[in-house]
Amino acid sequence: PYVLLCDNFTPREASRAVELRDIMSPRTLIEISGGIDEKTVLKYKHIPVDRISSGALTHSVRAADFSLEV
Repeated sequence: PYVLLCDNFTPREASRAVELRDIMSPRTLIEISGGIDEKTVLKYKHIPVDRISSGALTHSVRAADFSLEV
């Protein structure tokens, strides 16, 4: 199936994208991305998207040093 990436969509825009997908191409998957982090993801919980991606998982975390010195 095709995947439609909704980048930087507001929750309202994402909901509308799902509505249009359901009418026009029900087999198309929808992924939301852009500005999604642990604080904003809950705004999207009621929207039946297929995927949510968050770059914050990799670029906004504090690194931990696990190095070993011999």
